[in-house]
Amino acid sequence: MFISRRQDRFDLSHTFDEPAIQHWRLFEIGLHAPWFLVSLDAAETGVEDGAACRTLCIAWDIDLAHLVRTSESGAIRSISCLSPAYDSPAGRWSCVAIAEICIRRSQIAEQVVLIDARGRRHEGGPTPVHAGPIQTTILWTDPGLRAASR
Repeated sequence: MFISRRQDRFDLSHTFDEPAIQHWRLFEIGLHAPWFLVSLDAAETGVEDGAACRTLCIAWDIDLAHLVRTSESGAIRSISCLSPAYDSPAGRWSCVAIAEICIRRSQIAEQVVLIDARGRRHEGGPTPVHAGPIQTTILWTDPGLRAASR
């Protein structure tokens, strides 16, 4: 959740001729939980060199997993995890590149697990209680970071 205030809005509607597009000079992060920044190729821009991309900010790990499952192969350029102080070794907000996303599934629970470039696991939510065998499925890997995380 982001908290925005009218006085912090920067009006760009005249520039983009689209009233739904809003730009904020600042906003407050009201949800102190991991946020995921996903950079995707923006094929619809028509730029041939691959320089154009879109970046999404996703609040929930399950929504991140859904995006990864439903994106075209190679469309995701990078994923970063913006971690709040309680989940950061430094005790403050930090951002790490994600090398791999997995789903751990048992008979009664499912869990999204992210592995950063240093090999550290980030669990998107509370660790569920699993029952029976646990199956791990890799959903996505960043080819440039995969070797570093192993």
